Amino acid sequence: MNIENSNILIVEDDQTTASILTLYLQRLGCSVVATVCSGEQAVEKAKLLSPNVILMDIVLEGTMDGITAAGIITKDSSIPIIYITSHYEEHFLSRVQETVHAGFINKPVREVDLNTAIVFALTEKNAPMKEHLLAKYDLTRSEYQLVLHLLENPDLKSISSKTNTTIHTIRTHLKHIYKKTNTKSKTALVLKFLKP
Repeated sequence: MNIENSNILIVEDDQTTASILTLYLQRLGCSVVATVCSGEQAVEKAKLLSPNVILMDIVLEGTMDGITAAGIITKDSSIPIIYITSHYEEHFLSRVQETVHAGFINKPVREVDLNTAIVFALTEKNAPMKEHLLAKYDLTRSEYQLVLHLLENPDLKSISSKTNTTIHTIRTHLKHIYKKTNTKSKTALVLKFLKP
């Protein structure tokens, strides 16, 4: 899926991070419709602008954090929300898991991770991935679960933590998946499953 011309709302209270995200998005061909620094502003701009995707930091200025703002936004719309944060504390992660979201990217954000997360968010919104695509490659249950995690967040450390699996085991599964899918990288693998 092509993400060019997608309208993105950035919700980030750190000006440096917001500037980097804006630069990456512009290079990817996206339009930043607004950048806000509080949950309250995020809710307001989401209703007003109806962006294609929202990039949401968790800890924000004001009284409303990004998780609460995301909950309010997703009650009234189907705008995909991608969390972008450096906060890995259990209380944040458990709250994030209770919300409807399209992905989670750890800071510092890499352009390739941002691209993959947005492609997945747009694909998930418009045409959910079918399980038969995974069955086509004869993946085991563990390999299937790993692909799903990669589509949500390609960071292996995050997947390791979330699944309580060692990095070594994840890499072993990846080697098998690459062979079965005739791919050679996480990006190529993710793109293969996101093709319409």
